[in-house]
Amino acid sequence: MVRSTFRTLAARCVLASLLVASVAQGTITRAQEPAEHHPRDDARTLFRRGAEAYADERYAEALEAFEASYRAREVPVVLFNLAQTLRALDRPAEAIEAYRRYLQTDAELDEERRAAVDVVIAELAPRVSFVRLEVFPDGAEVRVDGRSLGRAPFEERVAIDPGERRFEASAEGHAEAARTVILAVGERTTLRLALREAAPSGTLRLRANVAGASVVVDEEPHGVTLDAEPLELRLSIGRHELTIDAEGHSSHTERFELVRDEVRELDVTLTRRESLVGKWWLWAGVGGAVVVGVVIALAVALSGGADPLEGTLPTVGALWAR
Repeated sequence: MVRSTFRTLAARCVLASLLVASVAQGTITRAQEPAEHHPRDDARTLFRRGAEAYADERYAEALEAFEASYRAREVPVVLFNLAQTLRALDRPAEAIEAYRRYLQTDAELDEERRAAVDVVIAELAPRVSFVRLEVFPDGAEVRVDGRSLGRAPFEERVAIDPGERRFEASAEGHAEAARTVILAVGERTTLRLALREAAPSGTLRLRANVAGASVVVDEEPHGVTLDAEPLELRLSIGRHELTIDAEGHSSHTERFELVRDEVRELDVTLTRRESLVGKWWLWAGVGGAVVVGVVIALAVALSGGADPLEGTLPTVGALWAR
């Protein structure tokens, strides 16, 4: 009797899928002017696409359509269709969770239909593992193999496919926690994930007038400055030393301090190094050295005892003019 009721329920849901979509399509056809776009229209279109794909046994396509439809509008019957599709795809743990969500959200579900869904869950249960998740803090999101299971706390054990599974939990202001476990078929176990509060930190938003300059904080490299956007660095609270270097520019070093959750804006202007070729005082010194050298050379030459011919010695001015 219960199995018959469940088959009837499944058939009605698929028929309802097609009926709703047909009515929606007829309404659009009869409309004289295009109605204002509404997310409900997208949900109906996706719902119909999923129902048609399911009827044609294109289950992967049906699953994608039903998931998109539920994201657009959370209607309980879509959850039932999702569960049916996951069951057809031989994904029993996910199917159980979808059936459970359907039971929790359909306020109009009568006891006979609820019993029919419970029977199907009971048939799938021996093929999976059930994990009691004890997660701290409340509100932390838990994922298994990258798939979200929801947020803590979890009132009942969660159905998980057997095998090696990686559980991860994350929450704002906390360091992520992860554990890898091997689950046996039919196993019931408890998994605890306690997230530690992340070390207090602040943010440095760094801008510089030169893109591509290397950034070092406390002797650790932290990338390079950007062209248009600021470089954002998440740093521990306290004092830090910043050094920025760019080719052809003078190195910039300064110290700063961050407090908890602070966003510090810092603009740095790097100055271009002046080439030695352009320094007048260098060339003035070089010129003076040349003159002195010439005078010394002449003095050495004249000390030889020979009287040079008059007018053969160049003057200092003549030497400088060469």
